[in-house]
Amino acid sequence: MPRGESKKKFLRVRVTSEELRAFEKAAKQGGKSVSEWSRGILNAAIGG
Repeated sequence: MPRGESKKKFLRVRVTSEELRAFEKAAKQGGKSVSEWSRGILNAAIGG
């Protein structure tokens, strides 16, 4: 989805502080926000 285009739904996930730090680090290394990074990971898991 293009940047700035609104998403209609939210997915809430509980993570530990350590997990969040790891997710933030991975997202930053990829030049993405945690939201963009996690969508990419989740979409890849379902073949999307």
